Amino acid sequence: VLFRSLPLIDLYGIRSALGRKFLERNIRFALPPDGHVNRALSGTFASILLERSQSPALFAFHHNGLTLSAGLFERKGDDVLVHAPRLLNGAQTVSTFADFFERNGPALRAAASEQLIDKVVVLTRIITQAKADMITQITISNNRQNPVQSWQLHANDQIQFELEDWFRALGIPYQR
Repeated sequence: VLFRSLPLIDLYGIRSALGRKFLERNIRFALPPDGHVNRALSGTFASILLERSQSPALFAFHHNGLTLSAGLFERKGDDVLVHAPRLLNGAQTVSTFADFFERNGPALRAAASEQLIDKVVVLTRIITQAKADMITQITISNNRQNPVQSWQLHANDQIQFELEDWFRALGIPYQR
């Protein structure tokens, strides 16, 4: 297990590069963007990056953090190279930030917020070589604020991933 503070902009970059694959292990990645938590996060991003009424350094102290599983991570000096990352907890944060960033790009540039964006960080736990039962326990533990229903866990069974890939290759929509 590795603990790092990661800029949300870097997690946004991973999400942009990997798309749905990055979020598919997170049982809450498809929650509607207009929910209470997402609206509060978006308001926080606006107060930090547009209004500049909050310090970006405080974001990490008001956030529970994210959890990633990874096939492998390598240390390269002060940097860490993460292979095959999957977000186990924190999809609302990453997705809301992505939506905010994409919606407010011109305003962020006009407000010269580029330097602030790198300072909006979140504590991230990176777990490697985790077995399926460990991933399930981590998922349950990291989502105690909103109880996890058993049907939500079944959507992340390996067989569901394989069915989704198989149907996608055939051009047939399949939703876990």
